[in-house]
Amino acid sequence: EGGSNGNDGTFDRPFDTMDYAVGRCTASRGDVIMVKPGHVETVTAAGGLDLDVIGISLVGLGNGNLRPQINFTTAVGADMDVDAANISMTNFRFTGGIDALTGPIDINAADFSLTNFVTQDVTGQATDFIVTDDAADRFFLSGWKHRCLSSISRVRKAHRWTCIKR
Repeated sequence: EGGSNGNDGTFDRPFDTMDYAVGRCTASRGDVIMVKPGHVETVTAAGGLDLDVIGISLVGLGNGNLRPQINFTTAVGADMDVDAANISMTNFRFTGGIDALTGPIDINAADFSLTNFVTQDVTGQATDFIVTDDAADRFFLSGWKHRCLSSISRVRKAHRWTCIKR
């Protein structure tokens, strides 16, 4: 069955959006949101996806382009805000559906972990795909791959990101 925010949020009857699922979590309880392969979360404004519940984990299921996708579109300031501490995300694909995105992943809280993920320019380029502020203490990043629109491939080992020729 397809997702609906009227569902009960089980694997067989999932919610429609990640943002709604986050809002159904309880702080500091260790809630886990499993996001099914092929899900696309469209973010159209600043704070369009707000991770604002302490201690949650978001786990994307699937591999390659079938892993869940978070697509930033409509406004250059469309972003996912990390506004609560002790949140982890793994196995997601972040895409830019508009040119000149300005910080679509915006980390404003401590102990955020982002692992095994891809950022991908679809229609243009992001000026800064991940931005943090002073509150983003102990931010952990691992397994980041970046796919560019550019025909130039480059690898920057110091930051462990990869631009892959399409």
